[in-house]
Amino acid sequence: MEDGSSEDGTSLGTRRLCVAVAGAEPGLLASAVHSAAFDRLYVAATSDGEVAVAPPGMDDFHLIRDLIAVVYLSSLGTNRRFPFILLALDVGLVWIVGDGFGGAGLRRVRSLVSHPAVAEAASRFVPGHHHGDPGLMVVVPPGLHSELLAEGLAGAWHHIPDADAWLWPANEVMAFPEHDEPNRRGHTG
Repeated sequence: MEDGSSEDGTSLGTRRLCVAVAGAEPGLLASAVHSAAFDRLYVAATSDGEVAVAPPGMDDFHLIRDLIAVVYLSSLGTNRRFPFILLALDVGLVWIVGDGFGGAGLRRVRSLVSHPAVAEAASRFVPGHHHGDPGLMVVVPPGLHSELLAEGLAGAWHHIPDADAWLWPANEVMAFPEHDEPNRRGHTG
């Protein structure tokens, strides 16, 4: 169909930045997205955390950088009932079905935050409860990891072969290269 949907009303799928958060207080991702005025991200609660989907055509590199920062800052000083917070990121196909989303991109980020090997690896890098560090752990699949490295995003990435993923403890220094920044706040125009 001309509107980008199929005969049964589902979307034909587009590549979008997908985000999942687990191990955090309910609403952390929604609050972080709202506080940073990422007004075009769609956030939904799940049984084990939250997910977000960016609209197609976003500046994924800057959005990833800014999301990591805002989730980290929003989680500072929160109730640490959980040993760490997992923030999974990927760019993959997303389908709009009815009033929700589905697709490989969302399945991948949800599987990353629930994978036992990711949890085991993250537990090795949990900071102490000093200074209110939230223990934010960023996890990405190999394809996105390669793209981030190619863009100059260097950091202390740790490979998790059993999960086919890469983990970066957000309290470790990561260099974000300077790029032209026409679009840093989740806006496409």
